[in-house]
Amino acid sequence: MITAKNAERVLLVDDDPMLVDSLSRVLSRKFDIATALDGPDALDAMEQAGPFAVVVTDMRMPGMNGVELIGHARALSPRTVFMMLTGNQDVGTALRAVNEGEAFRVLHKPCRNADLIRAIEAGLRYHRALTAEHELLSSTVIGAVRVQAELLHRACPELERHAEGFTDLVNTLSSGLGLDHHWELKLAAELAACGFVLNINAQDAWPSPADGRDALVKHWCAAAGAGAHHIAQVPRLGGVADRLRIAPQADVAILERTSAGGGDSAEPDAAVVRVAIEAHVACVRGLRGREVSQAVQQALPTTPDPVLSLLEAEAGIAAAPAS
Repeated sequence: MITAKNAERVLLVDDDPMLVDSLSRVLSRKFDIATALDGPDALDAMEQAGPFAVVVTDMRMPGMNGVELIGHARALSPRTVFMMLTGNQDVGTALRAVNEGEAFRVLHKPCRNADLIRAIEAGLRYHRALTAEHELLSSTVIGAVRVQAELLHRACPELERHAEGFTDLVNTLSSGLGLDHHWELKLAAELAACGFVLNINAQDAWPSPADGRDALVKHWCAAAGAGAHHIAQVPRLGGVADRLRIAPQADVAILERTSAGGGDSAEPDAAVVRVAIEAHVACVRGLRGREVSQAVQQALPTTPDPVLSLLEAEAGIAAAPAS
């Protein structure tokens, strides 16, 4: 496999080694090209060396065809642009892939080099547009929510102390698990803290460490629900609301299978929020270090060992004062 050199990388997938070698020599003059000889090899490249801006795949390959590859690959990299090379016998399948939004463009084999180059250039332009929109959305929305959170913090200093401990735990876990590029997770952490004070105000009572673990966890799970309700009304932020909504029942065992090369799935992010709730509650109750990881393990027995190790090493940062 050719090692990619910059952010706008192109992955070429075909089971014909001679064709792959020929095309990669031509395309490498203009693009940063990596190659794979089948679907599993391509998925491995995306996990180990991604992300790729554009993936060009053959339709007919043994074991996993182009449509199947795109289906698996999109989960790993939602903003990658996929294109398909196809023979005449596969035109119907390829056109369905385009119409269903799976493929950006279909090219017939044999494809002229000039046509393939123009298609990749169009794919790169589309990827830039997707990336710019994503960055604008994430930075603008996170900034707006942080302003709102700051106002709540100033109005309620007790919330600020809780919010700092909780968001520090989320940041520690997301960084250690390779999820720190998930802006939806960062926003979910901010909104759970906001939801905490909204939920407390609705009940006109602050929870106390004396209330015990169950009561404190119930308050924070309700806070996640309040944050989900708060953000669900904002267009295009349904993914953030989903992370908060499913957090109280999240399967934390999924964090065993989480990697930095994964996609933007809501499930691991929600699991991080759930673990952070349990760890923060332990800290509020006065536990530290190994005591925190033991409390989390007792409450959430399927928590993976690497997550417990992160908590044991970093739990001191989450020391929120008693309410």
